[in-house]
Amino acid sequence: MAAGDETRPHFFYGTLMDADVRARILGRRVGAQPAVARGYRAYRHRTDSYPVLRAAPLGAAPGLLVADLGSADVRRLCWYEGDEYERRLITVSGPGTRPMDAWAFVGVDGVLTDNRIWSLADWQRLHKAAFLRRLGPVPVRG
Repeated sequence: MAAGDETRPHFFYGTLMDADVRARILGRRVGAQPAVARGYRAYRHRTDSYPVLRAAPLGAAPGLLVADLGSADVRRLCWYEGDEYERRLITVSGPGTRPMDAWAFVGVDGVLTDNRIWSLADWQRLHKAAFLRRLGPVPVRG
């Protein structure tokens, strides 16, 4: 990892696009800007309600860019994402910005998807309330 990589923003494309989920995981409200990860798509997980980011040459995954996260925030995010994801740098762009590198949690090999595009609006309508009840407190301390 190059010097300065840890200060790059994070790209959220799934449940972390929801402000309530983001606040629960990070322990506070944080600002976010719209962004797109070209060359990726967020597919529905085969057995759960959350998405998996996968490379897709003609794809464009919408999401949010969140800057100024510290090491405690990253620990909380890693706990939340678990072992089905790996944190890696990908290229994203926002309205009026040049492409930039940002951290994203990309699905590891072996995580099954159903090849349907994940929808934040559908997830919020169908799964959010139960998801937040099931989530409980975040055990990672700053």
